[in-house]
Amino acid sequence: MTKEKKKDNVRYMNVEFNVSMHCNECERKIARVISKFKGVETFTTDMNSHKVVVTGRLDPKKLLKKLKKKTGKRVKIVAKDVTNRLSQKPSNSCKADAFASLQLAEAGVHVVMAVRNTKAAHELIQQWQN
Repeated sequence: MTKEKKKDNVRYMNVEFNVSMHCNECERKIARVISKFKGVETFTTDMNSHKVVVTGRLDPKKLLKKLKKKTGKRVKIVAKDVTNRLSQKPSNSCKADAFASLQLAEAGVHVVMAVRNTKAAHELIQQWQN
């Protein structure tokens, strides 16, 4: 018997979810589940608009199922944006994410963002301090 791997729908993409979040604990629970999910590079949560944007090499349907199971919240996929990772420079991507997060924070939105790349996280902190 040979084991065959299933061909998953795993590509580098940005996925926007609509998640029922009403308090900071809900937001932290969502963030905890997403941060442990394999393939997630960055994510932002916005409790006020019930929006979560996840970036990375992942299968959005599997993440959707995991969020529903672990949190018990209503979760829907709102938008998927499949990007070609080779044509996208990481530094530009990081800068774009940082700029968007900074705009949300300045608008008074509570932003939770996780970055697996410590160098990118350090650059992000430096940009926000300037």
